[in-house]
Amino acid sequence: MRKTVATLMALLALTLVSACGASGDGDSADDTTTTEASSPSTTEPADSTTTEDTTTTTEEATTTTETDPDAKAVEEWATGFCGNFESWIANIKTAGENVGTGIQGGDINAGKQAIIGLFQTASAETDTLITSLQDGGYPDIEDGDQLVGDLEAKFADFNQAIRTAQGQAEALPTDDPAAFGTEVQSLVATFDKETTAVGESFAELDAEYPSPELSSALSASCTSF
Repeated sequence: MRKTVATLMALLALTLVSACGASGDGDSADDTTTTEASSPSTTEPADSTTTEDTTTTTEEATTTTETDPDAKAVEEWATGFCGNFESWIANIKTAGENVGTGIQGGDINAGKQAIIGLFQTASAETDTLITSLQDGGYPDIEDGDQLVGDLEAKFADFNQAIRTAQGQAEALPTDDPAAFGTEVQSLVATFDKETTAVGESFAELDAEYPSPELSSALSASCTSF
């Protein structure tokens, strides 16, 4: 995988939405004063005053924002994804080196098995990577869940192409060295094409979900490529 993948993995702008609590204000009011007039022949006080206070109770309304448990901090998600992605690359690279060793040894059957092993490893590792994406949540950014869904789809397409190539590898002839060599080159070209397509898919996601913050987190975590 080309080194530019780290840059192409820039995704989604971080958008945090805060909820504010709302509260109402109460008003207090005094009743008016009532005065009674007395008879002119009495010496009692001319009036008496009665005051009642009316109290209004104010209740605060609190707005609660629920957090999706699948949403992960950007740095946490980037660290998990990069670790899984780097393992995916390393294991497929090792399988590819085994193909070179098998073919260079001149043993056609061994070379065929090495090629089949490459595609088997690539498919198994891709299954593992897809599972890690499904289980790893998504970065806590705008449309983060859609981003992870798109990543899963890209790797699923890659996996399907690799399984098709594996079937073709299993049908390689071993009784004709020239034909074997020609078909091996075709399969290698197919594998290169599909791995390149994975890299280009990151560019597509970068254009759809631009995010300097996630780009920075991925650049810091994905240090092997």
